[in-house]
Amino acid sequence: MNPSLRKFGLFVCAWLLGLCLLITAGSAAFRYTIGQPATVKAIIRDSGTYDALNRTAVSTLSAQKDQVSSIPLNSPEIQNIAKQAFSPSLLQKTTESTLDNAYKWLDGDVDTLNIALDISASKQQFITGVGDYVQNRLTALQQCTTRQQSAVNTDVFTAVCVPPGVDIATERTNLEAQLASNQNTTSTLNWDQATTAQASTTPTILGKDSPIPPRYQSAKTAFYWLLLAATILAVLVIIMSENLQAGIKRLYGILIKSGVAITVIGAVSAILLPKLANGLNLKTSQAAESILLPLVKESLSAMGHIYLIFGLVTLAIGGALFGIAKYQSR
Repeated sequence: MNPSLRKFGLFVCAWLLGLCLLITAGSAAFRYTIGQPATVKAIIRDSGTYDALNRTAVSTLSAQKDQVSSIPLNSPEIQNIAKQAFSPSLLQKTTESTLDNAYKWLDGDVDTLNIALDISASKQQFITGVGDYVQNRLTALQQCTTRQQSAVNTDVFTAVCVPPGVDIATERTNLEAQLASNQNTTSTLNWDQATTAQASTTPTILGKDSPIPPRYQSAKTAFYWLLLAATILAVLVIIMSENLQAGIKRLYGILIKSGVAITVIGAVSAILLPKLANGLNLKTSQAAESILLPLVKESLSAMGHIYLIFGLVTLAIGGALFGIAKYQSR
């Protein structure tokens, strides 16, 4: 082979190998974080999202004090019922069930995906809790002694006595039925229709013809193709070198430089960026501060750790080849 052509080909292969290693590290970070349901669940759990959602659910419910019956939603007793109904553990169970369905769709096991969080269990627990509270409250009150007292004590949440003839069990049943039929206490949160503004019968990007699952599956398998490409390029670097010793020398140089770069990216993503994010002030909404930002930080940290592992493995291989080269040069 012409020396100039061989030198140029060697330069191209070495450059492509370094670039391929960087891309492979990114592909590994995707595959072993976003590509793994268990890892995504851990990221959401460790970010404190469920505790934040619990606080958001209670504050949102409190803001509906003029819309949800006559319940004193700002009272500590009712807010405690709401906290228990929308507990972090129940929200986690509901969200993880939805994630499992989402990954079945991404992996091609089901044709369509309706991203809806089923909060019917939380809704029913809240209704039952309010019913228990009202029944216990009315049971503890004395019966009204005058007609005037009976006239002003009609609200089950503020009454100081129970008018004659009032059936406490019936009052509870009526209240629970009113809450169950109230549109402000929904049983599902349908993200698909909410984000696409489409009717339920209209095909959306989450349908069976969506390009998302094939692209997701391609992104997952790309990691192995990139590893194969890196291996082929490494072999070409050795083959196109003057001799085996020179090839190994060039190869460990590429691996060490690439490993250092990948490790630095991992350290920045896993350590530096999450710390810098602590200083961000997202003024868009409370949800962005309490939910979105922690999720981003935890995701950066998780992906950064994969970069670190890949970078350290690359450095280890480069170091091993360096040791082989030094041993052969004796």
